[in-house]
Amino acid sequence: MKRRCCVHNCPDPGFAKGLCRKHYGRFYRGKALEPVAPPKEEVPDTGLAEQELAHMRSIYDHVVGLEARLRWRRKIQDFEIFLVREKQRVARRAMAATG
Repeated sequence: MKRRCCVHNCPDPGFAKGLCRKHYGRFYRGKALEPVAPPKEEVPDTGLAEQELAHMRSIYDHVVGLEARLRWRRKIQDFEIFLVREKQRVARRAMAATG
């Protein structure tokens, strides 16, 4: 999940301290920033998470050795559990916002 720069109307992705590279450079040099908008709610990108899970599964297919395969299987299972919980959390938030 990438967060956007917290400077109002800045579309760039966050780099450090909630600022994009351009605004962080200005902050680092002590120059003034535009007014900072309230923090944006993070929306998980499940497409990216699904890609990561597919990548983990492809690595698992090429791992040699019982211990390494067991370790990767556990990582995949933990990640699958995390994804299910994250999707449930997002669904609960959507339900609370509508109802």
